Amino acid sequence: MRRAVENSLGEFLRPRVLLDLLWRLKLPLLLVGLVVVVAVESVLHAEADYVTLYCRLAALGLIIAVWATIRTRARAEHRVFELIQDVCCIANFDGTIVSINPAAQQLFGYNATELIGTPFMLLIHPEDREKAGREIRQMVMGAKTPEVEIRCRAKDGSYKWVRWTSMAAPGDSFFITTGRDATATREADYNLARLSAVLDQTEDAIISKSLDDRITAWNRAAERLLGYTAEEIVGRDASILVPVDRAGEETLMLAKLRVGLYVGQTNTARRRKDGTLIQVALTMSLIRDRQHNIVGVSMIMRGLDRDKAAVARPTTMVAAAT
Repeated sequence: MRRAVENSLGEFLRPRVLLDLLWRLKLPLLLVGLVVVVAVESVLHAEADYVTLYCRLAALGLIIAVWATIRTRARAEHRVFELIQDVCCIANFDGTIVSINPAAQQLFGYNATELIGTPFMLLIHPEDREKAGREIRQMVMGAKTPEVEIRCRAKDGSYKWVRWTSMAAPGDSFFITTGRDATATREADYNLARLSAVLDQTEDAIISKSLDDRITAWNRAAERLLGYTAEEIVGRDASILVPVDRAGEETLMLAKLRVGLYVGQTNTARRRKDGTLIQVALTMSLIRDRQHNIVGVSMIMRGLDRDKAAVARPTTMVAAAT
């Protein structure tokens, strides 16, 4: 009988059987089982080798404690993987996707079963595949990869700009990459560049300033009209452009705009970099953010002296001809 019990314990302590039990049974049930094993051994034979038995039980208890710690940590890490707002993907070095989190599924429109086992490169824009492959090769060699923006195809066929950061631990055969949707930022940068090109080509001086009267934008026409370059004037107080006898003029216009009053074009004077005064036609409007809060003021200026010269030039030519 004793030998049968010992054989049972030996079978129980085999790694495969032990791990299977640890996976299937709850920890309290295992502890109860340990107590039963001790009781059976003590009843079967009074001269049992309790040292050996208790060593086995201690080893088993240690294994259970380690397993419980690993299991808890794995659950916590999986929970973070599921809850993180950034796109997260795990792939082998051959590019096969192993796992994606819900944020990635939401961004690209695929569910996990559609992507797991799929080559990562199939989701990348053809023009960006060489860049992505170069980053993966660097990771395989153990180098740190910088943040890189790559276009990835969504389920509806559209492409999303994603700013990826990837890493792989030494000895791993897989890498983890996290990303953030940069599509809106890319589109905003494109629209801003297009707007900047338009503003630089216009003949009117366009100036923006913050509510504390600091100049924040200055186009090329403003450089030609007022003599300051953008590098010289941006960040400085806009009052340096206003003659002493015109102080408070823009403040009054801003106050009218704030309460919804119409403020049309105003003929006034402004000071150039060389100190000379020029006559300008000034139009002012409010700059609002997405919540419609007033965050600044935009001004358009046109030099009246230039317009008068343009009108006088044909008149002079006609007089000379007669």
